[in-house]
Amino acid sequence: MYLLVVMFIFHGNTMEQIKALVNGNHNCVVLGGPGTGKTANLLKLYNVLINVHGGVHRVQCLAPTGLASLNLPDGKTIDHFFGFFDGRFTVEEVKDRMTTSKKQEISEIKVFIIDEISMLSAKKLDQVGELCIQNNTCH
Repeated sequence: MYLLVVMFIFHGNTMEQIKALVNGNHNCVVLGGPGTGKTANLLKLYNVLINVHGGVHRVQCLAPTGLASLNLPDGKTIDHFFGFFDGRFTVEEVKDRMTTSKKQEISEIKVFIIDEISMLSAKKLDQVGELCIQNNTCH
């Protein structure tokens, strides 16, 4: 698994360059201002990734807020997807509360696309990484 953090930098980077980075199992951060085509390119990249990794169950789009998740294909909030709820649970408590099917779902994902990452706390990003490792998603 690798984590694709989407914030978009299009300062001369083409979609082909971004695809090459992603297909090389690199974590990517992409930045750009309003109107630079972030969402349009994210959707193109998502379609490439589901073809590369064997289906939509291998690529998950996440966002820190419900509003941000509305622009993503099958977008979910990070809290909802991982079961953090309101943040009161530790990673161990979240893992203990997870169903077997949720653990299986996480273990099958090869790419997480996180949009609006600047709205995510460092603590929450660490928790996401820890849950991925514990569910054998990260290698």
